[in-house]
Amino acid sequence: MGHTSSIVAWNFVPGASYHGIGTGTVAGIDPRAHIAMYKVCKNTGCDDSAILAGLDAAIKDGVDILSLSLGFSKGVRFDQDPIAIGAFSAISKGILVVCAAGNGGPISGFLDNDAPWLLTVTAGSVDRSFRAEEGKPSSKSYPLIFSEKFRYCEYDEDSVIAGKIIVCENMPEKNQYYKIPQLMLAGVVLFNNEINGYTIDLLDYNSRVVQVTEADGAILTYYVSSSGSNSVAAITYNNTLLGIRPSPVVASLSSRGPSTVDAGVLKPDILAPGLNILAAWPREMGSTSEPYNIISGTSMATPHVSVVSQRLSRAHTLHGHRLPSSLPS
Repeated sequence: MGHTSSIVAWNFVPGASYHGIGTGTVAGIDPRAHIAMYKVCKNTGCDDSAILAGLDAAIKDGVDILSLSLGFSKGVRFDQDPIAIGAFSAISKGILVVCAAGNGGPISGFLDNDAPWLLTVTAGSVDRSFRAEEGKPSSKSYPLIFSEKFRYCEYDEDSVIAGKIIVCENMPEKNQYYKIPQLMLAGVVLFNNEINGYTIDLLDYNSRVVQVTEADGAILTYYVSSSGSNSVAAITYNNTLLGIRPSPVVASLSSRGPSTVDAGVLKPDILAPGLNILAAWPREMGSTSEPYNIISGTSMATPHVSVVSQRLSRAHTLHGHRLPSSLPS
């Protein structure tokens, strides 16, 4: 919750970064916005009754916009989906409901929050990259190795790879990656598989791990294969680069739709920044000791749209119109 809410209304904070990545001054989209939070989930999940109660409380409190970075699995009928039911009441009171599309991509047919009265948000990239390069040999260069046999970093003996930079295909669902921080390596380069292409979803291994696109991975593996035992490299960190193109592009993790409940509903509705978003992070979450984190997903994209919608809603109200159903168009 701290991550998504800080995207909305974080005050200006200089020197923010995540382990030195993305250093700079950060702020929410509207630092003056007022936020009301309603706890509807626990560590064990989100109860239907709690979601409905939270939405009813928000409606009673008179909020302007409802921003929901949560959802249910695909295939839930609208009359059985607590978010769709509660949101319908909100819409009838003139409150727009903005929801996350879910992170079921890139396979089609996965989609959360597909009710037609919801504004469903998918995640896209921004024109920023946290850059590290595999440079030419230098005084700090190391042997660079790649093996088809151990394409997914499934090395069993440290002696084979100790003091070297290894190149592997990035498959986060494989358990072998949990070994990476413990291996006596000079570095690891993880390249995307074909389905993820140019979407780099930063994973928290350690500073010795670099993630690259599928295209860059093809260049590296060709270099190693053609140079054999003579291939060497050094990792250089260039921190943050701006003006990256093409952008925005749909993040591979983002659900594409269409709705499996009603084929006549075209979803998601809109794309917003949701890839590698730096924002506040509660230390008690345990994944980092820092007050900031870099996270990807449609949950991060949703508050971006919520703030813009609130501003548009305010403008429409000033002119005597406040129809939430008209804001998405």
